[in-house]
Amino acid sequence: MSLVREVIRQGRKGLTLVTYTGGIDVDALLAAGAASIVRAPYVGFEYLGLAPHYQPTGNLTIVVETIASLASGLRAGAGGLPFLPARPSTASDVLEVRTDVRRVTCPYTGATLVAWPAITVDVALLHVADSDPFGCATLGDSVSMDEVLADAAERVIISAESIGSKPSSPRSLEGSSVSHVVHARHGAHPTAFPPLYDADVPELLGYLDLARKPPSTHWLADWAGPSESEYGKRFNTPEGGVGP
Repeated sequence: MSLVREVIRQGRKGLTLVTYTGGIDVDALLAAGAASIVRAPYVGFEYLGLAPHYQPTGNLTIVVETIASLASGLRAGAGGLPFLPARPSTASDVLEVRTDVRRVTCPYTGATLVAWPAITVDVALLHVADSDPFGCATLGDSVSMDEVLADAAERVIISAESIGSKPSSPRSLEGSSVSHVVHARHGAHPTAFPPLYDADVPELLGYLDLARKPPSTHWLADWAGPSESEYGKRFNTPEGGVGP
C-alpha cells in the first residue's frame, strides 16, 4: 500500500492493473483516475463490502479473469511463451466473454485446450517481510503468485518491513529480478500483513465511508498524505508510524 499511495501522489494515469485479489489498493487507484484497465479475478473489501470505484464505466475497462486464467497468462509471460494451454473448465463462463482467448488442438492427444494468452507486466509492486539492500527478499506468510508476477515483470519494486544483511527465510525473491528496494514499515497498512500485523478495520471502514460519497475525490490527497511519514503520523503504529 505504501507504493500504491506513492503512485497516487505522483498523479499517474492510464495504468493497467494486474492483481489476484484487489481491494483498497485497486479502489484507491481507480478513485484517483490512475487506471484505465483492470485484470483481476476479484476486487472488493471481502466482508466489509464492495469496492465503490470498481465498476465498468466509459473510463474503465474490466478484463474478466479467473485465478487459473491469470496464473496461466503470467506463467506464459514469465516463460517468454505466447500462451499457456490448459484444459477448458466447465465451471466457468469466462470464455463466453473473453473473445481474445483461443482454443487449440493438442498435437499429441488431439484434445481441445484453451490457449491463455501471455500477460507481461511493466512494473510489479510487491510488499515483503524483509530484504537485503539488493532485493533478496522474504515474501512473508501471505503469498499468492508474487514470484510469478515478479518473473513476468520487466521491473520489480519491493517495499520491505525491514532491510538487513540477508532475508530471514529461504522462501525469497532473487535480488537479480528486483530493480528497487524501499524501506516501508507497516507498508501494507491498512491491510493485513501476516504474521506481523492485522488489518486496520476502522481505517478500512473510514476509507469506504469517504469513497462512497459521490462524486468528489478531493479527499484522496488527505487520505494518502504528502508522504509516507505524514501518512503514518495519523496512526498508532510502532516507532511513530508507517514508513521508514
